[in-house]
Amino acid sequence: MKLTKALFVGALAVAAAAAVARPTHGSTTTYYSDASHTVEIGGTELTCNGARYSWGETSSYFTLTEVYACS
Repeated sequence: MKLTKALFVGALAVAAAAAVARPTHGSTTTYYSDASHTVEIGGTELTCNGARYSWGETSSYFTLTEVYACS
């Protein structure tokens, strides 16, 4: 009984992991201190494997500096 329950839980975990969709595009966003876009204050990288890397701060002044297709 315990083995059957463990196998079921393991199979459920594998199915849940497979259901997570990977992004179709990656991107890099750069954030600036003001509308002049001269002082960078932060950035975010969204990768094709679904990871998100951020540094610094965000603001309403930003540019999407790179967008690339995931293979």
